Amino acid sequence: MADEPTPDPAAVAECRAAEGAGTATARGPTGLSPRAAGASDRSGGPPGAIAVPPGSIGVPIRLAEPTALRLIHPGDHVDVFRLSSTGESPQAIATAALVLEVTGAEDPTSGGLLLALTPADARRAVTTPGGGYAVLIRPDG
Repeated sequence: MADEPTPDPAAVAECRAAEGAGTATARGPTGLSPRAAGASDRSGGPPGAIAVPPGSIGVPIRLAEPTALRLIHPGDHVDVFRLSSTGESPQAIATAALVLEVTGAEDPTSGGLLLALTPADARRAVTTPGGGYAVLIRPDG
């Protein structure tokens, strides 16, 4: 399928390395490192942002329906699904992922989520082809 995005080899390599080392850095499907995507050590980060927990990887994603960004807040937990560009069923990527930061809620065309994912979930997020992400907001926080 020629028009499906191909995973960034550097991002895949970083996720695999982080999975073995248990570090909290990797590049997400946008190709940005967490720092470039707005993450920091949160000592001087944006108000409301949350630090990447130990053993997790900060992964920035863009939602297929970006207006949903207005409903999500740092500290929420979401189930993440990769949507198919061919009409197949969505593929589960992560369960109860912690939302670290929401960017661009006022302009959904430029916004996204920074999520704390396990190394395995992060690898799935950057290597699963598809047409964008969808999330379910978990009521249990």
